[in-house]
Amino acid sequence: MKDRLIARIRRSLFDGEVIRLAGMTLLARPIGIANQMLMANYFGAGMMYDAYTLAFSLVSFINTIIGQVYTAAIIPLSIEYRTILGRREQLAFQNAAILFFQIFVIAFLLGLIFGGELLVTSLFPKTPPETSTHAIRMLRILAVPGVLIQLVALLRAVLNLNRRFRVAGVIPIVHGGITLVTIIALQGSHGIWCLPISVAISFVAQTTILAIDALRNGYLAFVKPIFPPGAMARVWSLGSSVLLAQIILTVNRFVDKGFATGLETGSLSSIAYINVLMTMIQLLVARSLVVVMFTNISEMISNRQMEKCGRYVQSNLQNLTRLVIPTALALVVASDEIVRLLFERGEFDAEDALRTSTALSFYMLGIPAMVINGVIGRIFHALQRMKDRVWLALQYLVTNTVGSLLLVHQMQLRGLAISAATAITVHVALSIFILHRYRTGMDLVAVARSIGRDYLLGALTLAGYHLVPKTSWLEPLLQYGPAGTFAVLAVKALLVFVLFGSLYFATNSIRRRQRQ
Repeated sequence: MKDRLIARIRRSLFDGEVIRLAGMTLLARPIGIANQMLMANYFGAGMMYDAYTLAFSLVSFINTIIGQVYTAAIIPLSIEYRTILGRREQLAFQNAAILFFQIFVIAFLLGLIFGGELLVTSLFPKTPPETSTHAIRMLRILAVPGVLIQLVALLRAVLNLNRRFRVAGVIPIVHGGITLVTIIALQGSHGIWCLPISVAISFVAQTTILAIDALRNGYLAFVKPIFPPGAMARVWSLGSSVLLAQIILTVNRFVDKGFATGLETGSLSSIAYINVLMTMIQLLVARSLVVVMFTNISEMISNRQMEKCGRYVQSNLQNLTRLVIPTALALVVASDEIVRLLFERGEFDAEDALRTSTALSFYMLGIPAMVINGVIGRIFHALQRMKDRVWLALQYLVTNTVGSLLLVHQMQLRGLAISAATAITVHVALSIFILHRYRTGMDLVAVARSIGRDYLLGALTLAGYHLVPKTSWLEPLLQYGPAGTFAVLAVKALLVFVLFGSLYFATNSIRRRQRQ
């Protein structure tokens, strides 16, 4: 009995490396939240923060794309080349790939420096003139450390490839700490310009830490960059498809921002604060899992261990969905309290809080699909099925854009949130269906059934939550200020987890009896 219980607990947990990496992420999150609280207090959700959000989004545009392309195309190839190339040839290939991708980044950032005004006015024509002016100035300043932003992404991928997960995982802590100190030290004298300064300092430090560790352990070396015979063609073939898919997906991230520039002042800032919370959930719940899983999945597929890979994916996705669905629902029902506690102070007033919390509750409905998509996308990359990701990315963009067009005028920011959540959910469903059509040997029908059951449990949990009478005994707690607000948040979240857990164990019990 004891052995069976231990075995069941182990099946319900992630790998030790995932848990350790998630622990580091957990340490970084309070720092990140503290940074956002300071930003909300000092800068609110107004014109200047809108300008910074716009500028940083454009600078990180190419970095996000190239980082994803490098990870998706180079890591599977690097694992494959381990069996056919010597160590020096592997390092030469790695250096060639890094240099190849950096060329695109430098060209784009030079374009931002000299053509930033044209880009901002063309992409965001509805942006208020004063916001555009500040955004263009920040864009030119942020473009300089933008090269290092990309280099950090590539170096982290190198360390993850060599299972140095914990070193790469400590970087968010470094970034958060430097940002926190810079805001506190320079906000009074430099205002919002302390944020671009913090970006520059942080990424110099991150690049130094990662490069030293990679060089010291032999994962990076001063070897002449050379592509092995045929490698350049494969990198271009795989990379071009991933590049196109990532461009489409990154453009999709600008859909909300583009529509938000035509709404009331502060809408763009509200999306920025919401993205912080959404990123936090993805980092805490899934990023560590995706990083470790991608290396393992790529190795299993390279060794043709498809059934083992299928079981591995199904087990981790089951654990993932049972964690992320109740977490997302807790944030949905407690969105008001979360925004009040974290951001409503200083320049961030009650109107900003209402707008942000209302949109947050709808955006969070798409979080489970976003998290699942992180894993599903990596399966496509490991299988080197890059062209299908292009069509799926196009579906995601079209669905989100059409939904936004239909809903934004009547529902404002809520319409953007509903459209985004719907688009990512449809995207994940289609992705699983297409993977199933490949007939790779992985049992993706079982994966789809498991995810579907957990979504159904989530819907029943949300329905049950609204049926529970709670207003009369929760509202009086709000009069006790932040402590009362936190108590309401905790009670709401606990109720969601209790309902979901009860439904999960009840359905599991029924299924076990049916099998017997």
